[in-house]
Amino acid sequence: WTLTFPTVHHFLERYWKLTGSDLKALNFARYLVDLSLVEYKMLKYSYATLGASAVFLANKFLRYDPAWGKFMAEQTNTTEEELRPCAKDLCILLQGSEKSSLKAVRKKYSLPQYMEVSKIRLE
Repeated sequence: WTLTFPTVHHFLERYWKLTGSDLKALNFARYLVDLSLVEYKMLKYSYATLGASAVFLANKFLRYDPAWGKFMAEQTNTTEEELRPCAKDLCILLQGSEKSSLKAVRKKYSLPQYMEVSKIRLE
């Protein structure tokens, strides 16, 4: 038997599939999660919350409507309002990513195979 522990990426993949969003949204959500891995303040969030918030924020930035609709709230038992604090922290990380001394994640997600999501300009 192989027993595994669910990671944030397990939740992210599941929620992304439920939204029906495209691969760009998935890659953007993965980028957000990878940015959070080295941030101590992000440890206060569960993997499920972090994964859901990354999917929500990716959909929001890419202007997919709804970013987190009623269907998602029902499937995950998590409302958009509950995701907002974690999404706000992810957004702060994203805004500071250009000035961060840790460049590996940004460089990785600037590659064409990840749809260059780290190059998306924030508005």
